[in-house]
Amino acid sequence: MNSPRQENRRRQLQRLIDEAGSAADLCRIVCTPKSHISAILAGRRGVGDRLASKMEQRMHKAPGWMDLPPNGGYQHLEDLQAREVSHPPYIITPQTIEWGKLMKTELPAEFRVVLPDDSMAPEARAGSLVTFERDLGPRPGDFVLLVDDEGRWYMREYRESRPGTWEAHATGKGYEPLLSKRDGLRVMAVFTGIKSRRG
Repeated sequence: MNSPRQENRRRQLQRLIDEAGSAADLCRIVCTPKSHISAILAGRRGVGDRLASKMEQRMHKAPGWMDLPPNGGYQHLEDLQAREVSHPPYIITPQTIEWGKLMKTELPAEFRVVLPDDSMAPEARAGSLVTFERDLGPRPGDFVLLVDDEGRWYMREYRESRPGTWEAHATGKGYEPLLSKRDGLRVMAVFTGIKSRRG
């Protein structure tokens, strides 16, 4: 996580936070949980290529901006324009999977689902379009997509308890905690963003 490239991306991330106004504002713009940004700033996580590209796009930076050296890298506008031509931007459009078809679908690296209930309200209400990444490992406080041993799917907050066990908690009222061993839980993906239902 502390490679020169990651250290540089962390500095660029701080510049984006300054431009956005705060870490919370940047998280809203980029649709990324604040816990993820906090972990990057603390050096516990790195800025992956997908997240770097998303930040560049949402903050209107040239492709590759996250990898610019600390002095800004480009001395002339022509250099920046040449880089934009040689590295065209690409748009990330994760596949949307129906909640009821999660069990029958091979999950891609990044995907979206529409939440069926208010178990994670007020952060994520029923009808919200939430994005997950399959290749991230969960950390305490992360929202995760999980499945139990009977094939039921949930979005919950991941909390570690005793060594080798963990719990999954709803943020909405009226939902009981799930226990990893008792309920046969498996984390399938980690939450990375949300587009709230309008109205």
